[in-house]
Amino acid sequence: MSQQQWGSPPQPPSGGNWAQGRPPWQGGNAGWGGHHYVPGPSQAPGPWSNPAGQPSGPGAHYTPGPRPAPGGPWQQQPPNQGWQQPSPGPWQQAPGSWQAPGGNWPPPPRKRSGFGTLVKVVVAVVGVIFVISMVSPLVSGFRPGGGASPTPGQSNGPVYQNEDYVPPAVSKSPPPVPGPKNLDAAHQLVSDNPLYSQTVPVPTNCKMSNTKPLQQMSPKEKEAHFNEQVGCLMTVWVNPVEKSGFTLPRPPVYVYTSPIKTACGDFDSVNAAYCTADQRIYYSDELLDSLSSEAAQGRYAGELVMAHEFGHAVQARTAILMSERALETDATTKAATQELSRRVEVQADCFAGAYVQSVARSQKLTSADVANLKKVTYTIGDDVLSGKEGYVGGHGTGKARQAWFTRGLEDAQLGVCNTFTAPPDQVR
Repeated sequence: MSQQQWGSPPQPPSGGNWAQGRPPWQGGNAGWGGHHYVPGPSQAPGPWSNPAGQPSGPGAHYTPGPRPAPGGPWQQQPPNQGWQQPSPGPWQQAPGSWQAPGGNWPPPPRKRSGFGTLVKVVVAVVGVIFVISMVSPLVSGFRPGGGASPTPGQSNGPVYQNEDYVPPAVSKSPPPVPGPKNLDAAHQLVSDNPLYSQTVPVPTNCKMSNTKPLQQMSPKEKEAHFNEQVGCLMTVWVNPVEKSGFTLPRPPVYVYTSPIKTACGDFDSVNAAYCTADQRIYYSDELLDSLSSEAAQGRYAGELVMAHEFGHAVQARTAILMSERALETDATTKAATQELSRRVEVQADCFAGAYVQSVARSQKLTSADVANLKKVTYTIGDDVLSGKEGYVGGHGTGKARQAWFTRGLEDAQLGVCNTFTAPPDQVR
């Protein structure tokens, strides 16, 4: 099939004074495969209204409708990489040689039987055991790394971060998405955002009630599953966002089965997107099935898409997304606009990697699972989707998207996800 760009954006508005009143980039949408400019406020549905032609509320099952013609080949040719975790090197002793002083030395003494030595060793071991038995009650509450020892009935598992956090309910009236006051502020917010000085908590305890493969879930089950995953995403991201001086309301997820109208425009039957106009995440039930890549059918592929879209929500709530929109509007060439778009997209890939790093242990992701997720990020590159080597689009090459996902996967410090100060060749 021909190339299918998820959520290909219409032409952005030209001209206009975005610094006064509602800017033309206000309320845009950034999707898994693209982002949209949205119609004016008179055309958008009210906050938390139902997508046109579809029932409302999480868990709703949408009725299939007419589908557009499918798009282009989805190809997979990624390198097979594993989860590259740093491993501690072996303990090494500094090399050296024993230099005996010169001179004449008496002959060595005659060797004796080792029986006496063995007796001494046994006595010493018994003594050590006795001391430990006397001291252990005094230190029973201590363990390496801090914290008390597990009490009977507790497992000796990892110490999860942010364990006491309870994700809030979906916000039906989320505060407006913040944006820059002017172009100078926009440049500052994308390149030196306070979010970049934060770290994600590792590990966090993500608990999912439905553990069967995503491909076996109905649309309603997928919607419930993804909304539950958003709770895990909130656990990972709430502290970094709030410590940066912003708020993070919980967005809902809607799984749809036919093309729909949203506050960010029309979404076709193969798409995934975060919409800033209503602060919802939309996910097509047919999305993964549209990929010819075997990697897309692997474990946690759908959850990776959701983590990417939630990455756009993080960008929106920290003013990165709206600042990038302002800079796109001010750009004078298509190449400059596409580069800004790519910086947004690969940053969401990096944020997705940070999330996977945080929940990998509690979700029992193996090195093979994570290697497969790297393949997924490769298969959605512009060049891979188009089948044209060297093709430059608005989302990033397979190599670039995989590289930024891996950065987030291997470092909890969010400064590694600052794509807006990266050289252009790293965000192609």
